[in-house]
Amino acid sequence: SARNRAQPALAVTSPRLVQEPGGRFGIRLPDPLWSPVEGSLPGRVAVAHGDGSRASLVWMDHMDQGLALSSATTQVLRWLQLLHEDVAWQAPAQVRLQAWDAMRIQGVRRGGAAPKAFQVHVVRVPVGLLVLRVEVPLDQERVRANDLERLLAGLELDPRPMQAPAGGVDATPPAPGEIGTPNR
Repeated sequence: SARNRAQPALAVTSPRLVQEPGGRFGIRLPDPLWSPVEGSLPGRVAVAHGDGSRASLVWMDHMDQGLALSSATTQVLRWLQLLHEDVAWQAPAQVRLQAWDAMRIQGVRRGGAAPKAFQVHVVRVPVGLLVLRVEVPLDQERVRANDLERLLAGLELDPRPMQAPAGGVDATPPAPGEIGTPNR
């Protein structure tokens, strides 16, 4: 079955940049204690810290790419509420993520075995919607604040079309200087 096939390896194109398997976008590691999460699927890249903090950047290819940012954010919030029923989510706030308009959703899970703080960004790049989801153990939230700032500033959001060609994933690496160029 498709699930049993070997997954493409994450491309670590520099000591700090981890790209999704198709090479369309990536996350720069905010410091050496963060590492790539193996087994990412095309359209998704994830990194983790030893303290349980995680960040993932996902292309929302299943969503209508023409949706208004606020409508897409409402859909993402509904999904988060279903996935994390024990998290108190705040209303989305409009923000800028690098050069792009984005919406931020914050949430906190205080009870249970693993209290966590969540920060989710829904961002529209010229070719579609990406969702950045960061979760941090609640007792590490202040410690990881600088990491979060570096992570947000270092996202590589490639404006090229993020659609796989017929027959598979386009594994062609981006040309030098293409990644991270906002709103051409």
